[in-house]
Amino acid sequence: MNEQMLFKDVYCNQLIFDNIQLSDRYKVLDIGLNSRHEVQLNALVDEYERKGDSETVAHLKAQNALLPLYRKELKKVLLEYLQWMRAMKKDYTFQKVIETQKDLNDTDGFDWLESTELAIDKRKFLLNRMFVKQPIPQEEN
Repeated sequence: MNEQMLFKDVYCNQLIFDNIQLSDRYKVLDIGLNSRHEVQLNALVDEYERKGDSETVAHLKAQNALLPLYRKELKKVLLEYLQWMRAMKKDYTFQKVIETQKDLNDTDGFDWLESTELAIDKRKFLLNRMFVKQPIPQEEN
């Protein structure tokens, strides 16, 4: 298989992560980077547009100008994700979902995506416990 290609799962319309180019796997971290520096990015875009650049060119110039900041921030965002993943591995609910996923994978021959979706569905009662209704006070003084 060509590593450059993105393969779509026909059954559930999900990207199969194993076949995504390595640099594309890190694009999920862009969300953290862009949200943290959105104000700076927008200010630079506005500045470049005032100087006569088109919106597209202004956006690209602003991203290039923030590149050193993005590179530095990427290390922080990646550390946060790794800490989160480490904490998840110790979480009881996560452990049960993964245990179920592995059982489905081994015994029923499901692929990773199918077994993961089924495991999440089978363990939804554990996931639902994470969100409970908040009591609403009778009157607020």
